[in-house]
Amino acid sequence: MTVPYIFGTLTGTPPIDVPASELDDNFSYLLGLVPSPTTIACITNQLLTTGQSLNTFTNAGAGGAVTLTLPTPTAGLLYIFVVAANQTLTIAAGGSVVIALGEVTSTAGGNISSSTSYSAVTLRAISASVWAALSITGTWTPA
Repeated sequence: MTVPYIFGTLTGTPPIDVPASELDDNFSYLLGLVPSPTTIACITNQLLTTGQSLNTFTNAGAGGAVTLTLPTPTAGLLYIFVVAANQTLTIAAGGSVVIALGEVTSTAGGNISSSTSYSAVTLRAISASVWAALSITGTWTPA
């Protein structure tokens, strides 16, 4: 098997060993070396982990409001959120971290929330103190 990649080609019988120093997140995903992103339905409050980056989180099946708390931002982490149940979905940041929705930001350690069905937001950590929305659909309110 021959696999082209940025540093040339790899040849061998699967599985092919690639030095970790030569991989980035996207390349690892394409080779199947990291788990593929999935959709996770949260019906109770959750503290998200860095290992859950790239996943989509919904409140499908929730009977009440759900708060999902982001981990400490590390540049490159990415989470997608979708309001799937007719309940409030709150995305919380801790400490002095803000969530930026374009020109509008939450308070330090604040949150954003929506109860509008199929509202969605994709958040990426761009520094140790900011989660920035890469895309926003529907209505999200910062607090």
